[in-house]
Amino acid sequence: MPLACNILISDKPPGRQREQIVVTQAADGLPLDGALIGAPGGNHTELTIVWIHGGLSNFYGRAYIELGRFLGRLGHLFISGNTRGHDAYTLIEGQDDLIPGGSCFEDFEQSIHDIRGWVDYADGLGTRGIVLAGHSQAVAKVLNYQIENDDIRVKALIAASPTGRDRTPPARLAMAQAMVAEGRGLELLPRLEGAPAWSLISARTVASRSALMGRVFGSDIHASTVDRVHRPILILSGDKDPVDADTLAALNATSEVARIPDAGHDVRGQEQVAAGLIDAWLRRQSL
Repeated sequence: MPLACNILISDKPPGRQREQIVVTQAADGLPLDGALIGAPGGNHTELTIVWIHGGLSNFYGRAYIELGRFLGRLGHLFISGNTRGHDAYTLIEGQDDLIPGGSCFEDFEQSIHDIRGWVDYADGLGTRGIVLAGHSQAVAKVLNYQIENDDIRVKALIAASPTGRDRTPPARLAMAQAMVAEGRGLELLPRLEGAPAWSLISARTVASRSALMGRVFGSDIHASTVDRVHRPILILSGDKDPVDADTLAALNATSEVARIPDAGHDVRGQEQVAAGLIDAWLRRQSL
């Protein structure tokens, strides 16, 4: 049974909404933490929005929680779920020992297990369907999940601030791939010139990120597979975000772009506006 307890993340009163910390398991058994926000008692006419965090982030990021609160007031259930790639560095429970995880050590190919765990959890809530959302690097993860599974429980997808194609310098990617082939995938790559001192990342992460994003968004050796997503896609983009959302929109005819005014790469400070855009789009889809 999932575990749950009450939480209060900000000093703003959550009103009558239910707010709980929840725990589920990835498809390969890894425990995952998250937050569930919505009206008390549940409602079988609701949609459940499963929100997967971006790089260097986690389920309890303030912008994610505030977005969930506004969506809850609009009648949706909202799950903000951790993946094994949460925060920059963390330790996760392997079968026999603790192993390094977090954004700087994650294997992007394993994200499909984490997303399956949250979709399974959401399916158990008894609402009328699931909307699968990813922010930043997680856009590629949720699209990849749906491309690989064509999960009928997922009624629509949200691509929030998509990063698009991988931009790793070719020489750096070749170094990462060679280190992985030599069994040195968990070793750190040399820090990029001009990057902050904390910006250290493993060879495994660089290589796996490039492979997954290449399959999804296309690369010099892969054609994009986004056209294999047969569900409506909302591309949510801040009007100050340097990422070109229209490039992703061109890859799938079911997609629609919504711009968040005065917003950058996340919804910080514009959570209510973003929630309104999501709600209005979902209502137009007649899901």
